[in-house]
Parts: sequence; structure tokens; C-alpha cells
Amino acid sequence: MDSYTGAVREDDTNLIKFHGMYQQDDRDRREERSAKKLEWLYSFMLRLRLPGGFLKPEQWVAMHHVAGEHSTGTIKITTRQTVQLHGILKSHIKPTMQSFNLAGLDSIATCGDVNRNVCCTSNPGNRRYMTKCFNLHLRSAKWLSLKHRPGTRSGSIKKNRRENRRRSFV
Repeated sequence: MDSYTGAVREDDTNLIKFHGMYQQDDRDRREERSAKKLEWLYSFMLRLRLPGGFLKPEQWVAMHHVAGEHSTGTIKITTRQTVQLHGILKSHIKPTMQSFNLAGLDSIATCGDVNRNVCCTSNPGNRRYMTKCFNLHLRSAKWLSLKHRPGTRSGSIKKNRRENRRRSFV
């Protein structure tokens, strides 16, 4: 990505969707900036991949810090059991992704024409069998999310997939 513009090239907009991002501009300032012959004020939205909507407490804390450091500071919880960060400037994309990766989070295949997330019930109830069902659904959601993630010939992605298969799901 070049640093001469706050946007990405048109050819790259589909690529960033694969990585869970959309390019946006501030519509409220569009006319003002156009009148001054300035580029629109571009930023990015990033959506995380959270199978079953599950986040560990330390992942939530990490996400909170990333949101405050690299975006508008607002974490938007979606109806598809995931979260979005808005207002990420182009120069903050790489450190945002790196921080999420360190926290065990990613955004692969969360935008565009893909299976975005595998949802499961958010309230297992108080009964023991409901908790067992919830845990089974959560493990299934994580497995399905990994199984149906877009493939690539990249060695690092294949290596990560092998490592993910070895990990326990919950």
C-alpha cells in the first residue's frame, strides 16, 4: 500500500475484503473536502472472525486496547456474533492486524461473499445439559469456521491450519 493516499487502489478493494476490511470515507466531510480539492477522508472498517461469538476475557481486553489505539475507540457488536472497528487509518492497518494476531484473533473471510461467521446460542441457560449443548455448538462453530476458511497455496497459511487442527477448540 502506498502512503501517497489514504485509500487503497481500486484493484485492491477485493483483496482487503478477504482480510476482513472495507474502505470507507467520511460522508459528512465529503462535500467540504471536494470543494477544497482534497482527497476524501478515507478510513477502514475491520470485522473480526469470532466463531460462535466467543471471546476470551484477555482477547476482549486486547481488542479494547487496539480499538483505543488504532480506531475511533468504539467497538461495535454485530447481530452475527462478531465485532467491528471503524475509523482505522491506512497507516494503522498493519499494527491493528498484528495486535489482533498476537491476541489470537483474526479477520480472514469476514467481508464479501463468504460464509462470514458460524453463530450459536448466546444463552446456554442454567441447566447442565444446556451448558453441554452450548460447548458442543461452540466447538462445532470453531471447527466449521476453520474448515470453510478460504484456502490459499501460501505455506504460512497451511502451517497455521495444521497448528489450528492440533489445538483444542475450547
